[in-house]
Amino acid sequence: MMDDLILDHSRQDGAWFVRRWLEREPHVAQRMREVGACFVIVEPAEGPLFERTREAIAAAQVAGKHALFVALTYMPAIVATGAFAVRHRGAPMIRMPGEFLGYIAIGEGGVAFFDETGAMSTPPAEFVLARL
Repeated sequence: MMDDLILDHSRQDGAWFVRRWLEREPHVAQRMREVGACFVIVEPAEGPLFERTREAIAAAQVAGKHALFVALTYMPAIVATGAFAVRHRGAPMIRMPGEFLGYIAIGEGGVAFFDETGAMSTPPAEFVLARL
């Protein structure tokens, strides 16, 4: 069971996406338990994505845990920022507070994950382990 590693503050079932990833990376789940870490899923309100993400993270701070933040949003919100365009790949977006891993974006064609450099891919285990 992975639910002890996930705090879901989203209106959707954001935990489902993270749970599936953790099931494929059990060594990450084990390490998270060892260090007292958890994923915290936030869902920014409508409006400027980066600003609303900061607000959602600030409202979801977790005492006594090493929080790894993931924001659940929709593809149009990602596109509207312009920060994820190919020409910006590799350049960090605006820094978020805490350990922000990136965005899970839901679109008509499915779901994609964007890290803070605009890269669209499933986060490798090393990416998460490096933040613990």
